Amino acid sequence: MQFMDAMKILSGERQLPPKYNAALGENRHCEGKRKLLLPERSETNLEVIRYLSGRGIDREIIKDCIDEGLLYESLPYHNCIFVGFDETGKAAYACYRATNGERLMGDAAGSDKRYAFRINRASSTLHVFESAIDLLSYATIMKMRTGEWRSEPMVSLGGVYAPNPD
Repeated sequence: MQFMDAMKILSGERQLPPKYNAALGENRHCEGKRKLLLPERSETNLEVIRYLSGRGIDREIIKDCIDEGLLYESLPYHNCIFVGFDETGKAAYACYRATNGERLMGDAAGSDKRYAFRINRASSTLHVFESAIDLLSYATIMKMRTGEWRSEPMVSLGGVYAPNPD
């Protein structure tokens, strides 16, 4: 679903379309399934740790994300790769961010934004962020304030995009 369509549904301006149309025999969630193409992993995550800690992200949070498979360093460019998983635990989304100072970012081919980068799934409160680094920054602030950063779920939209209305 496009971002603007989702916002209209959340605001009540539009209704959520049905997942399955029995009359047409179609399931729109099965249309156009693409395979996620994850970048190759580096043997280390040194550049990712250097880059994110240089941005002020807590090292324990970085390490926990790496250990959980949510974050890794790619080859050959050593970008940060932020991974999102589906209900079965399979990687279904990935976005990247350059670690070399260039403003290079985007989604991996085949990414499904329904499974964006997120941490801490269960709670009644959800914190929503534009980017994965914004999410990690907030987690760092929560850890600094309370010592706890895993108590509430956080999700990154993977960049906010509004298409040209023309």
